[in-house]
Amino acid sequence: MKRNCLLFGLCILICGCAPHYKMQTPFVESEYQQYQQKGESTVKGQVFLRTVGGQVRYGAGIPVFLFPKTAYTTELANASLKIGPEGSIDNARTELIRVNRQTTADGEGHFEIKDIPNGDYYIFAKLVWGVWNGYGMVPTGGWIVSPVSVTKADTYNVVVTR
Repeated sequence: MKRNCLLFGLCILICGCAPHYKMQTPFVESEYQQYQQKGESTVKGQVFLRTVGGQVRYGAGIPVFLFPKTAYTTELANASLKIGPEGSIDNARTELIRVNRQTTADGEGHFEIKDIPNGDYYIFAKLVWGVWNGYGMVPTGGWIVSPVSVTKADTYNVVVTR
């Protein structure tokens, strides 16, 4: 009995650990230079997820990031969708802070980012809430990533969901 309890505890410890991801693609700073200029476009939209039961969870008050689409941010987007709500990317580059545009969504998950130059981008947002599983609250949700292409001076509306 004691052995079974230890094995069960070990399984929970191993399986309960949050996933980690290590980036493989090099960060090439020169790829981001064209995106640093002031543009004439606006990217706006709404962040939300739908629960299994059909309820809508809005990204109220969460940060919304706009990253230029490069090989590095493409890998980052794919990794973000794999790690779940508690996972982490161990070696994400701090240089991304300098090359992104960021805003905060309002109470219904609406956001707006202005002065965007032409190019291809990813919108990143992390929407997490707790679900009771009978033993405690379990985080659910996670990263949401949506692509957007800015081709001329205009306003681009994006629904950021899965």
